[in-house]
Formats: sequence, C-alpha cells, structure tokens
Amino acid sequence: MRRWSAKEKAKIVLEVLSGQRTVAEACRAYGVAESLLYRWQREFLENAHAAFTSGCAEQEARIRELERLVGQMALELEVLKKSLGTLPAKERRELVKALKGAYPLRLLSRVLRVPRSTLYYRPQDPPPEERALRERLRALAAAWPRYGYRRLTALLRGEGVQVGEKRVRSLMREEGLLLPRKGPSPRTTFPGGLPPEGVKNPLPGLEVTRPHQVWVADLSYVVLGEGVAYLAVVMDLHTRKVLGVALGPRLSQGLTLGALEMALREGCPEVHHSDRGVQYTSRAYVERLLGLGVRLSYAGTGRPWENGHAERLIRTVKEEWVALREYRTLQEARASPLLAFKPSGLTGEPRGVYRRKELPWR
Repeated sequence: MRRWSAKEKAKIVLEVLSGQRTVAEACRAYGVAESLLYRWQREFLENAHAAFTSGCAEQEARIRELERLVGQMALELEVLKKSLGTLPAKERRELVKALKGAYPLRLLSRVLRVPRSTLYYRPQDPPPEERALRERLRALAAAWPRYGYRRLTALLRGEGVQVGEKRVRSLMREEGLLLPRKGPSPRTTFPGGLPPEGVKNPLPGLEVTRPHQVWVADLSYVVLGEGVAYLAVVMDLHTRKVLGVALGPRLSQGLTLGALEMALREGCPEVHHSDRGVQYTSRAYVERLLGLGVRLSYAGTGRPWENGHAERLIRTVKEEWVALREYRTLQEARASPLLAFKPSGLTGEPRGVYRRKELPWR
C-alpha cells in the first residue's frame, strides 16, 4: 500500500488521456480503484495547474513538470483524436497503415499500442474461446484490481470456465494485467513479555468446525491521506467474519482492547490466537481473556505464518479496502462499514484459492 505523489498522479492521468492505457489497464497496472482514477482525471482537467499539489514551495516546480508532460503528449493526443476511441487490435493496425504517411511509424506504433513487427505479417486471429476468455479476464481484473492470477483463476472456475493457473498467468502477462511484486514491509510487531507459563499453541492439528471456537487477532498500520493510523482486528476463524475492529492514531494498549471488547459483544471464544506483540501479551489483555475462561494461543516469535489468517486479513483490508478508497482522515476511515467486511465473500471461499495443503502451523 502506498501514497501517490502529485507527479505520479499526473503521469497516470496523462497515460489514460493520451491513450497509452485504458482506464482498466491503468487501474490494474498501478493498483488504484477505477473511481479514484476518474476523480484524479476530473481534478486534473478542471484545474491542471494546481491538481494534486500540496504546499506552495513545490507548486511552481510541479506546474513546470505538468506543462512539460502536456507538451510531450500534445502530438500523441492529436493522433488519438483520429483514432475514434479504443479499437480492436486489427482495426488499430489498419489505422497505423492509414496514418503512416503523415506520422512516424515508431510514434504510431507506440501511441496505438501496435507492435511494429505485426505490421509486416498477417497474424492469425485467436479462436473465439480465447477471445472470450481474454475479455472476461480483463473485466474481472478491472473489477478486482488487486487480485492476482490465482484468485482470478478461482473466479473463472467459479463461473464454470475450465482453465489452469498457468494459462491465466500467461494471458495476464500478455494483456499487461500482472500485479507488480510486493516489496518488503516495515516491521510493526515487537515481542513483549512472555505469555503466562504453560501457554502453548493448540492450533496445530486443531479442526475448526464452529463459530467462536477460535478467534485470531492482529494489528498493523494503514496509510491515510493525513498520515499513518493503526488498525487492530479480531476475526472468527470459522466464519471469517470481522468481529472487532479499532482504528486509532497511536499504537496503544487501548487499541487492541477496544477491538477485543467489540468482539466480545458478539460472543466469547474458546481459543484466542495472536502474535507475541506487547499489546497481546500485556497484563490487561491477558487477564481480560483469562477472566472469561478463554484459552490463550500465541504464534512463535519470528513465525508470522502461525498467525497467517489474521495477517492475511490485515493485508486484504489494506489492499482491497483502505488503499482503493484512499481515505483522507481518520474520521472518514472510521465511518466506513469495515465490520461488514468478510474476506470469504470476495471469492466465495478464499481458502480454495491458495490451499495446496492446510496452513502449516509449525
């Protein structure tokens, strides 16, 4: 998850306006929501000299950069006016042939996204089944801009399409739909005091068959327009429902306790599982759970996969909830219906997407 600078926003908007990418392709390539990209485009067109700027110190430099980019795109926009919008690849090739006497072939090939090599031979049209698959894949990628090839494969299979992950990945690469690789994340969990003596991880080999049997909890940071906030969540491992959530400006003990108290209004778990961060091993948190007869469970230090369900929930909330909506203030984020968020509702059953075997509680 990232914060976009004014220069980056202008570059993305101009790529769409110049026709280098469609809205769906730009959303897919940069991981932004379609509604957010349209908002950037509207702000740019309404007030190009001041769009996406913050502060007077950098305003003149940004205006000069935008003017340079606009000048660079002027010739490409002139070509695009003659293209009558987005056309199929075959018609784009015909358009290149019609305009190559007035414009350089290299420019036409780049602006209309036609490889120059295809202008010297007649390519074979793909079969109708493949064309339909590509169109459906583009539609799903536009609807779910943060989905990788595994989850898109699961969605296609759910629609009755017989296709493998390797085939979907290959098509996504050809269509420019593959997501960029995720870089390393900053460390946010620091071990606290040891859990009460005798506490072990009971989850290896445990079959979760009913609600409120096991709750998992985690916390992390989220990036808002005004700065960084911290999010604590509690999720039922069986139903995958978010039972408790707390969002605050500081990484405090009250944050995790607030999420826990909200979850306790829904019921009481048999087992509570988390990492060994200071918030989850504090006296107040531990005594609150032990007072209810809850069995404590902790992931090993430096073993985040042992709390993988909660870790994945946090990542999903960041990438598919917070980042795509670009909340500006803490109050705006708190007003969102996060309690209605249910990861298992995204692809029907997310465990069927990644599961080669059960989560390795080691």
